[in-house]
Amino acid sequence: MNILGVILARKGSKGIPKKNHLKLNGKNLVEIAVRSAKKSKLLTKIILSTDDSKLKKDGIKSGALAPFARPKKLSHDKASSIDALKHTVLWLRENEKWNADIVVLLPPTTPFKTGKLIDDVIRLLLKSKANAAMTITDSPYPLEW
Repeated sequence: MNILGVILARKGSKGIPKKNHLKLNGKNLVEIAVRSAKKSKLLTKIILSTDDSKLKKDGIKSGALAPFARPKKLSHDKASSIDALKHTVLWLRENEKWNADIVVLLPPTTPFKTGKLIDDVIRLLLKSKANAAMTITDSPYPLEW
């Protein structure tokens, strides 16, 4: 079974400028996402979809594949994550003849996910025979903060 992990990290961010470049413990959010994904035992392939050359370099150095530059039409504020995921899946199918059975979105903006959590959600998805799964947690403080 081919399980694809996709890290979406575009260059422009209006809410928090350069948010994917922010560092925790000396690593930017993309590096952290790749390292977490690499600890998964179930992900078959990890792809970084980005339009940012620095993030691409950091992602590759951390162990992700970044075989294409994310198109401009998928890199603006109104671009949807689902369209960027579809682009990645289609690019792999057309250019590498590789098909994903499951696609896992690994947002860099959730830096505390672990390889075990990624695998637990994949196992839950497979066991339940659902079409999708996601993690949700209660916030210990009001969301407005």
